[in-house]
Amino acid sequence: MSQAVAETKATEGGEHYVSAFEASQERWSSNGKSWLSPLRSAAIEQFRAIGFPSSRHEDWRHTNLKAFAKTPFAPASDRGRISEASAAKISERMVEFTFGDMPCIRLTFVNGRLAPDFSSYRALPEGVNVCGFAEAGEDQLDRLAANLGRVADITKRPDRPFLALNTALHEDGAFIHVAAGVRLDVPIHLLYLTDSEGAAPLATFSRNLILVDDGASVSIVESHRALGAGSAYFTSSVTEVVVGEGAEVETCKMQRESRAAWHMASLFVRQGAGSRFSQQLITLGAARSRNEATATLNGSGAHCAMNSVYLLDGDQVCDNRTRMEHMAPDCTSHQLYKAILDGNSTGVFNGRIFVDRIAQLTDAVQSSRGLLLSEGARNVSEPQLEIYADDVKCTHGATVGRLDEDAIFYMQSRGISAADAQRLLTVAFANEVTDEIRIDPIRERFANLFIERLSRLG
Repeated sequence: MSQAVAETKATEGGEHYVSAFEASQERWSSNGKSWLSPLRSAAIEQFRAIGFPSSRHEDWRHTNLKAFAKTPFAPASDRGRISEASAAKISERMVEFTFGDMPCIRLTFVNGRLAPDFSSYRALPEGVNVCGFAEAGEDQLDRLAANLGRVADITKRPDRPFLALNTALHEDGAFIHVAAGVRLDVPIHLLYLTDSEGAAPLATFSRNLILVDDGASVSIVESHRALGAGSAYFTSSVTEVVVGEGAEVETCKMQRESRAAWHMASLFVRQGAGSRFSQQLITLGAARSRNEATATLNGSGAHCAMNSVYLLDGDQVCDNRTRMEHMAPDCTSHQLYKAILDGNSTGVFNGRIFVDRIAQLTDAVQSSRGLLLSEGARNVSEPQLEIYADDVKCTHGATVGRLDEDAIFYMQSRGISAADAQRLLTVAFANEVTDEIRIDPIRERFANLFIERLSRLG
């Protein structure tokens, strides 16, 4: 075991996940999921070996997992069984969870399991496959088996306990395949709902596999919501994306979990030549959240953009970790992470740009900006460059500050209250990220959510 991995095995806890894995083996072998057994077994063994990291681990010093490790979150089971109370809540609030009458393809998951009654994915255009893992047909199963765990490869990420845990325990997920040359003109919405009220601490494990073939185009929205205030719960999410040559993939993710929740998410992207991938990540919820994103640009001329804005208050912590791997020449990447922090919240951005020796003519930009709305808020920025090529342009920058008092005074002199002036300036700070969302109803919904949330601060 490497020293880096050994250092992570410092926080006790997690034994019940191993027990849950062992208890589920027979059920998985009898419900058509035996093809996953080798991958699951390797993942649980890796988790058993490394355990949960402690704050002594450099990558985890801003996210203390001691309380998490002591909480016996129970993996959700009995796929597809939604109580009448949960169904009533979903029906009542579906307009809130979706984007009005915007045409879309939608998969809805409740406590990690596909809920067909609240989904809309049957009438699909030719060349588009969208389904849950558990209902995949023969063709989809072949693609699942060939690709699941290949981009999010646990053998290449030996220090990622939450990736190993998700790989071992996920039971359902979204499978999306867009065939070569198909340009889907409506977005796909992946809606993940958690209903933890009245239950023991709950753990849900979701997995997304997205395959977009050469020359294809698709937009995907991912939402994470709680059905109620709820007790503490844990959401584990892993997304793998394969972007073919010349393909375009735009993604938007909104995380609005319960304020008692833990949200641990990983994104892995592999891009072909001339492809374009973008993600706009909006974080408002969860007591503790961590977003790990790794993009590998494997073909010349590929472009990747990862942008995020996170609005936190109280004692919330959001820890963002990115790794942009330039493995081919003439590729570009852009990262913009913006934190809006109130109360005693903490925002973290750790971004690494890796440039392989053959990746000449790389153009990579990384920027982290923090806006502090209170004395107790804290913003941490840790940009990193690892460059082995000599003809590149790589820049990074980090700023942190408060609202411009002169701008507030000017707006007050024009009849705008101090509170409204602060909100307007804060929304403008966030708009640099949200304005990149090309689908109007989604962009407008995200902008309205920021205004609504800001109105409750202070």
